[in-house]
Amino acid sequence: MVKKISIIKEHGRIFKLSKTTKKKENSPILKQKIINNNVQSLHTTKDGDKKILPAEIVGNDDFLMSQIIRMIPNSKERANLRLTSKRLNILCNSKLNNKPFQKFLTRENSNGFEWEIFNRKNVHTFVEVVGDTLAIRVPHCNSNVLAYLEKRREMIEFHRFKIKKLEVENIHDGCLNFFKKLDCFENVEMVTFHPVNASTLVLKFFECCSNLKPSIVRFAWLYLSRIIFHPTYGNVDFDKLFPKSVKTIQIDCNLYAIQWLFKLSDHIPNMYFDTLILGDGFYNGLNILSGIREKSLKLMRCFQNVEIKFNEELEYDVTSSLLGNLSLFEIDGGTKLSYDVMITLHKFRYVRFNPLHDELMPEDIDIRLAAYNILNIHHFRVQCDSSWTKPSKFYINPFPKLFEMMRNLTTLELSMRIFRSTDEFKVLVKKLSINIKNVKLSQCEKLKSACIESLADACKQITYLSLEHVKSNAISIKKTISVFKNLKGFSIFFLYHNKNIDSFNDLIKINDTNGVATLNWPELDFLQVVFNSPRVKVKKLIEQIEKNTPRKCGEFIIKYHSKKSFCSSEVLEILIQKSSKYYCKFIGLFSTPVWIKD
Repeated sequence: MVKKISIIKEHGRIFKLSKTTKKKENSPILKQKIINNNVQSLHTTKDGDKKILPAEIVGNDDFLMSQIIRMIPNSKERANLRLTSKRLNILCNSKLNNKPFQKFLTRENSNGFEWEIFNRKNVHTFVEVVGDTLAIRVPHCNSNVLAYLEKRREMIEFHRFKIKKLEVENIHDGCLNFFKKLDCFENVEMVTFHPVNASTLVLKFFECCSNLKPSIVRFAWLYLSRIIFHPTYGNVDFDKLFPKSVKTIQIDCNLYAIQWLFKLSDHIPNMYFDTLILGDGFYNGLNILSGIREKSLKLMRCFQNVEIKFNEELEYDVTSSLLGNLSLFEIDGGTKLSYDVMITLHKFRYVRFNPLHDELMPEDIDIRLAAYNILNIHHFRVQCDSSWTKPSKFYINPFPKLFEMMRNLTTLELSMRIFRSTDEFKVLVKKLSINIKNVKLSQCEKLKSACIESLADACKQITYLSLEHVKSNAISIKKTISVFKNLKGFSIFFLYHNKNIDSFNDLIKINDTNGVATLNWPELDFLQVVFNSPRVKVKKLIEQIEKNTPRKCGEFIIKYHSKKSFCSSEVLEILIQKSSKYYCKFIGLFSTPVWIKD
């Protein structure tokens, strides 16, 4: 009996052992960690007959999948990926993987959130995400509104790592508790408030959202208000108004709407904040309120730096308008003042240029102060409306004389349509500051290689250059790069031409043995080449080069910007950079590219 029991136990042990061995033999994949490159590789066992596909190797590697997820900004595509497995759902929810390695410009989100669309549809309550912006309008509170907010909770939490900006028009006191419990605004960098009742809303909103730590607070008209309102002012405690993280305050509305902020300036220490940015709406209220200049100066002293932006739409008399705006403020006490100026030239049907009156030095302004502040212009932009194709016959170009006075100018954006000929351009570049760093030329249909050489000879310190509307047979990428000795970043947008790819040939290297085309890396930190309406042949060649060129993630990227209702053609964008950080730096230097916004 004992012998029989022992035999049964032995048979049981042998059965378990054979089962374990069979399980090991049937597992075709073994994971092995490679310490050198921190990547998991997958191998088949000797007895495994199943072949491991490259897709399976990548799919089972968390590091590689994280890199792929970071390159999927579309939330719908990520939603499909989340449903694949619990593991990929965890990777998609990771905070690290929600920080894309590159923040691309897109035609879809180039204008931000469109508040006017909701106004036209008479939508009173909404919480919407567009791009990296969350827009909030909740003026009322009832059971239906609270139910609506609960439905939007999942959407907001889904985009919590993507949301960088908040635009708040109004939030009812009864709905503040919803945003307090939401607690998912830790990545927000800028909060924009509509001026209506902003003095009370700012305090309440920051109190209920304790994890909200933006660096920028902005006051702006989110839409054109057709109602004349009277701003309300309450007793505001400065210590509780803004979080300690706020370094910059931006004002893009008229001063009448934010008088409470002027009253608050009496309680703000001198040079407490880093930067005050005054937008174009700042000048609209200067002549409405009494003593507004003195109040503005008092507010400016609370900041270490003040940047004033103003846009002027003119046909002639640029000199008088510019110097008049520059003669308004004189700041002392250590606050640094800088100007960002945009001039847009239009042509009106019945207006004619008068050489005896237009573009002369004005006599009714403080010339000393204007001449002093023109030295504080660091960013100057001149663009031409579609009505301005070329200067009129007797037009006297004021810009050479003005540029000669801008000795501290660092960034210049210029339309080539302000010149009658390329010779005028060559004369103007000799007036530019030798210390200018960043130059963008647009509407360059007539630009020649000789113009580029003149610019490089006059401004030897140019670091970043951008050219738009260029003909590929007139400008060479390789030659342009070679004439600028200190160039680090270059962007060029070619108009449509059936031989556009010829301009890219200098950046193509073909292997003599197998004929494979790869990228011939330029000696730049950043290069952006954009083709308008690329042909199918060009697309295939560029895609082949991208496929065959070995590089690190983010160093060589091609993107297609499809046609939209306001864009008549498709655009091919090619990015070549040493690191992904250079693209973000470059797009922050200049205005939005014309192939994005037009």
